[in-house]
Amino acid sequence: NTVTGSSQNLGGLGAGAKVFSGGINLSTRGLNLTSATGGDTSFTGTISGAFGITKVGNGTVILNPTSGGNTFNTGGVTVSQGTLVGEAKTGGNPFGANNPFTLANGTLRLNNNTGAANATTTTGALNITTGNASLVVDSTGAGSNATTLTFGSLVRTNSSTLVLKSMSTD
Repeated sequence: NTVTGSSQNLGGLGAGAKVFSGGINLSTRGLNLTSATGGDTSFTGTISGAFGITKVGNGTVILNPTSGGNTFNTGGVTVSQGTLVGEAKTGGNPFGANNPFTLANGTLRLNNNTGAANATTTTGALNITTGNASLVVDSTGAGSNATTLTFGSLVRTNSSTLVLKSMSTD
């Protein structure tokens, strides 16, 4: 699948889990990943290209590429509503390569359900722009190995609030 046109939305608009398994190429435009409350949407294919993703809708979108990590870059990752979850990988980044992140009234979450040690790193900034944002790192998966999520810098503007959460079995 190749994303073209002015604005594209992909995801679930109703209750119940949805899974998109094909690869997505962001070669000419970014993509809005959407989910409704109670309708988790998973993307298990690789997202590639030079543009970014925006999480919209009040539900949860899960990035869980089955082969390595996502490789989209420079376009960034924006969470404007709901929760965006990246499933940690022993090789590869579920959030793409060195993207800047923008959080505005949403949650960015890294889960480690693999049981392997994982360090997810980006040289991009974490920008907290409006409202209330949360950043969650969950290493409660099998093996309780270290899970880290590292950004190049942190920028907070417009009296926004950031809540940091870490979850482990320790």
